[in-house]
Formats: sequence, structure tokens, C-alpha cells
Amino acid sequence: SHTISLRPPFSSPHLSVIDIFPELVLSFERIYPLPLLAYLRRTSTFAVTIMVGAVFFERVFDQGGDAIFEQMNRGKLWKHIKHNYENKEEE
Repeated sequence: SHTISLRPPFSSPHLSVIDIFPELVLSFERIYPLPLLAYLRRTSTFAVTIMVGAVFFERVFDQGGDAIFEQMNRGKLWKHIKHNYENKEEE
């Protein structure tokens, strides 16, 4: 007779990302052998690493996009041409 388990498959508090996705870890281990496993040992460390990485990526992507936009529109933006329209007496 079969017994039905009422526990969800990932209900153990001791499971880590390594236990859940071993093939992912093995493929990354070939590329990043030493530091990767330190981040994947605990799920909380893995989650914090992803969140910090996402914030860092968002900042770099946003600043990079702004720099490209300003470079492509140099001479057209207000901060580049406002000296042409300001009165000399106001200074």
C-alpha cells in the first residue's frame, strides 16, 4: 500500500539551493568553482545575494542608460543649452 505524504516537496528547513537544483550547481561550478558554493550553502544567503545583485544591476543599468541617452542627445537637452537662454543680469 502507498502512503500519501501531506508535506510539500520543499518543506524541510534544511534544504538548500544545492539540494533543490543540483544540476544548476554543477553547471555553475565549472565556471565559478570557488566562490559560488559559499553563496549556495544556505538559501538565505542565496536570496540575499540575488537581492543585492538585482539592486546593483538596476543601478548600473539605469546610470548606463542615462549616460547613453545624454551622449546621444548632447546639445539638445536643457542642461546643455540653458546658458543660451539665461539673462546675464540674473547672475
